[in-house]
Amino acid sequence: MTDDCRDLDQHILHQCHRALQALERIGAGALAMRGLTPRQVSVLVAAASRPGISQTALTAITGVDRSTLADILKRLRSKGLITRTRSKTDMRERLVYLTDEGMRAVSEGRAALDLVDERGEAALGQALTTVLRDALARLSLLS
Repeated sequence: MTDDCRDLDQHILHQCHRALQALERIGAGALAMRGLTPRQVSVLVAAASRPGISQTALTAITGVDRSTLADILKRLRSKGLITRTRSKTDMRERLVYLTDEGMRAVSEGRAALDLVDERGEAALGQALTTVLRDALARLSLLS
């Protein structure tokens, strides 16, 4: 029997997945006391930057699909971190606002994101971290 998996490390998709797993472990550990996931923090940070943001805009900014976003928002609402109201201009659209507790969660979430960045930069160095950010931004534009 041959080892057909030996070349996985040569594939960008596999390497990105493994790197994401490692970074999410760091982030999840930092967020565990708050009971938030890295995706939930991304949604909170995006909502904090635009009070009254539509769910459609949150989907575009975060890259989270509509059904997953609906589940995330339901969980954030049950934790008392957000409120949702109907848009006055489009009754089909819901607008998202952070509560005071949600704003505190954003501060903690940003600290967790900073920790992940620090750990990543410590592993790669500043120059390679900059190159990685640029490369990931370019890859995110693929369709």
